[in-house]
Amino acid sequence: MNVRAAIQIPPTPNQRRAITKLYGNPDEPKSADDASKLINSLIAKARTEKYQTALKNIPAPGEGRSCHSYLFHVARCATEAGIQNAQAAREIYEHVPAGGRILTFNEVKDAVEAAYKQPVPATTSFPSKPRPAVVPDAIEKVCRLADGAGEPDLCELSPIKLPSEPRHDTALLLETVYEHGELVFIGDTDAPGIIGETIRSREQWLLHFDNGGATAPHIMANPLTGQTGMTKMNRPSLRADSCVSAYRHIVIEHDSLSRDHQFEFWFALARKADVAAIIDSGNKSLHGWLRAKCDSREQWEREVEQDIFPRLLSPLGFDASAKNEGRMSRLPGHLRAEKGKYQRLLYLAPPRRIP
Repeated sequence: MNVRAAIQIPPTPNQRRAITKLYGNPDEPKSADDASKLINSLIAKARTEKYQTALKNIPAPGEGRSCHSYLFHVARCATEAGIQNAQAAREIYEHVPAGGRILTFNEVKDAVEAAYKQPVPATTSFPSKPRPAVVPDAIEKVCRLADGAGEPDLCELSPIKLPSEPRHDTALLLETVYEHGELVFIGDTDAPGIIGETIRSREQWLLHFDNGGATAPHIMANPLTGQTGMTKMNRPSLRADSCVSAYRHIVIEHDSLSRDHQFEFWFALARKADVAAIIDSGNKSLHGWLRAKCDSREQWEREVEQDIFPRLLSPLGFDASAKNEGRMSRLPGHLRAEKGKYQRLLYLAPPRRIP
């Protein structure tokens, strides 16, 4: 993947200061990158442990202690641990013990949504995570390379001709980015992975949609093994990061960038980097799929999570919580009912074959 050649972002001064602050001796660890990796690892571990402890101590509803207040606390811990709200709602609901009354999933979901609307506290009981600083004007400089390109220009740049009707986008994406027989998750973000329902082979999904089957809002960008794996919370799942079979695509989006600037950014990047797909979410943002070409989970963690995101993407303002290999994206060809708009392809490129 040629992202590094397209965008060069140096290490930030904050990383260097963190070495001295946390370790006293700036010679240990030996580099700012090593310090950042170690700091992030320790903080992530502490936040996850805090969340796990909170899950285990949820009081039974209807038996004196305020269960609802504690649900808010658990959800706040999930926020700090970087857990997505849909995942947090599922896990919290599963940990609620039996009590004097039945607590519904919607009650848990409402508590989680309320907690996620609150800003994460600036200070915690452990060191604040040293986030890569957003480099001023960096993304604007990339956008200017597009010379005012808009949506029609981005679609015209697509190596694969896009359908005139968005409903055909789903099949085209499946045929292009997944290989024969690969298992693909399509469903809601909080839907479990179920073989034959939300997880099917590429060919089964193509037949499903060809026969008029319903689409769903989301698709997992990387294929799955079909075998049960463990989530980060040590729970069995068929769609966890540990279930990914091919470490092929990085999904990124930029919520704070205007749509016009998003069109410019992706037009500029698609001419320089190996971009597999760009999808209009049917709302404000565009979802970009960058090809990672990693052969293993270890390589993904080393090259994507520990290098490409902190050094290149986070400084441009992209959300670092989206760096996991089991990341979802909007499914092109799905009609987003609440917006009255289709999620659709804006760009699609075939895999680059190396002779």
